[in-house]
Amino acid sequence: MFWDYYSMVEDGTKVTLEEFLNNPELRRRVKDGIRGLFNCFLKVCSWKGEDPLDLIWKLGRKGVFPAYLVQEMDDLYNLIFKDVDSADDKIVYSMLVRIMEDIEEAINYVKGEGHKMPSS
Repeated sequence: MFWDYYSMVEDGTKVTLEEFLNNPELRRRVKDGIRGLFNCFLKVCSWKGEDPLDLIWKLGRKGVFPAYLVQEMDDLYNLIFKDVDSADDKIVYSMLVRIMEDIEEAINYVKGEGHKMPSS
């Protein structure tokens, strides 16, 4: 499922900002992909319903995530993941590559694989 969601988000990177803003179906698909990627991250973490931000910081304190990734995930959670539907579409568009890269990296760190590609 990871790569399906990744592909949905990636579709947004293949168009201009203007095309993204003027295509509600594409925006919906990209936002669904963002939600899916974040849910893949939570699943890999065996998330039990606690505050996702607490989970991110706990992974940093345990040394699972390097400090920069904790900050990246914190920023993304507060700007995008917390409520992707309310996030400004221009901000969402400007952060698509960052979202894909950081979620992929976070999943790999949780799996103990560092910078490798996720398999699911």
